[in-house]
Order: sequence, then C-alpha cells, then structure tokens
Amino acid sequence: MMPAHEGGSRYIPQLGDEVAYLRQGHQEYIDHCCTNYYHTKDTGPWTSIRGPVRAVEFCKVVELVYSTSAGSGDSCCKMLLKFIDPTSHVYLQSLKLTLPELTSFPDFLVERTRFEAAMQRNWTFRDKCKVWWKNDVGVDGSWWDGRIVSVQAKSSEYPESPWERYTIKYRSDPAEPHLHSPWELYDTVTQWDQPRIDDENKAKLLTAFDQLTSILCRFPVPLCLEIIQERLQNDYYRSLEALKHDFMVMLSNFESFVAKNEDMSKKIRRLSDWFSRNISPL
Repeated sequence: MMPAHEGGSRYIPQLGDEVAYLRQGHQEYIDHCCTNYYHTKDTGPWTSIRGPVRAVEFCKVVELVYSTSAGSGDSCCKMLLKFIDPTSHVYLQSLKLTLPELTSFPDFLVERTRFEAAMQRNWTFRDKCKVWWKNDVGVDGSWWDGRIVSVQAKSSEYPESPWERYTIKYRSDPAEPHLHSPWELYDTVTQWDQPRIDDENKAKLLTAFDQLTSILCRFPVPLCLEIIQERLQNDYYRSLEALKHDFMVMLSNFESFVAKNEDMSKKIRRLSDWFSRNISPL
C-alpha cells in the first residue's frame, strides 16, 4: 500500500479519477498476456461496445474494487470506467477492466491531467528527456537520461496515437533504443501538478483523524487508519471521493471481521457515524 506517489510512478487507480484510455496500449497488453503468461478473458471494449473506440478516450473511474487474480492470487484492481467525452461515439458507455499491477508493461491508463500536460509539452526530435525506471526488486528506481532519436506512430492502424511514439536512446546505454509514450518523459520544462484535495478540506480531515485516536484506542484490533492519514498528509489522494472510498473499504473490512461480536459491531457503527458526521459532508 503506497502512502505517497513515487517519482515517475505508475498509475494507481483511485475512485473518481479521470483517465486517458489508450486503445492501442490495451490491445498490446492483451496480446502480451496471451503470448507470455496466460490466455486472458479480456477482449477489449472494441468487441462489445456500440460504436468505434478511438485511439485515446477519456474515462472516469466510477467503480473500484481491489481483489486477487484467479489462479495466481496476485492483487488486482477491478474497475468500471465510463466514457465521458461528449464528442466520442461511445459517450456514456462503460468498460469493465481488471488491471493487475503492471510491472513489466507500460500504462495504458493515464491520469488525465498528466496525459494532457505530456501532450502539451509537444516533445520533438533531438529533445533531451528523463525516464523513470523502477528497480527489479523493491519500490525504488532511478532516472535515466536520454534523447529522442525519432518520432513516429508505432502502428499505421493508429496514426494519431501517442502510444510509444518516441524512440529514446539513453546516454548510459546508447546501443539499445527504447520506445516510450510522452507521459513517460520528463524534463525541467514539463509542468504538471498532481491533483490533490484542497488545503481547507485537507486540514479538516487531518484534524478529524487526530480526534479519532481516542475512539481507535478502544479497539483490540488496530484499524489501518494510519495509511489513510499518511496518504492525506503526502497529497496522495487526487480527490475527496478517493479518500472516502478508502475509508469505506476500511470500515467494510473491519465490519466483516467483527460481524459476530455485538460489542465490537456497536463500536464500528460509532466509527461509521463519525465518518458520516465528519467526512461525508466534505
């Protein structure tokens, strides 16, 4: 569970996010899974949704459940995305997507403000850039310095798609070029502020969490409130909706754990009432 965003970190969904959905990337991900790991049931929205799905579509995360993948037991995220661009042929239709942690494949869902900032940067041939590479072990990584050596569509089927449109040669490894998408490239010119909860509501929430300590001390099993509070302090949450979702997941998990204990259930109801009074109105 990440309490804060890493430098150059991958996209981790939050309820209420607006994202850019890259059709070409999704198709390549399905092919990648079938070739290297297993046959996935994911067929892509273009096989079931009425109307053509463009190379880039804007969506909103309207449902979000964390689960485990059948067979492997690895953690995954089950989402319902709603297409929100009124100019799209698939406007207001929905897409169900099960997304494991993409450790060996680029993101084909990109937080919208990050996508738009990357596109506005308008990277061109010979531009210098930095790319974040995560280490094979652990959560750390490092920046690699490189230069754009070519700019062209990866596939003639998607001539306008930004997906892996840039070929980068790294200064420390010039012999092997790498394909990248614009949201993977960084420099001092790139201007992008991570969406976050506004300062006023953030202060109210932190004060409310501090007041909650006396309630939590009465529970024999400690709640995982610390990670929510740390995320809030580190501006991890992009919206109030995402924070509320985490809090409700925490309550739901705890209610399941103490379902047969009437005394503990009463305390959980008190915690739920506290949530309704202090968090829900924000």
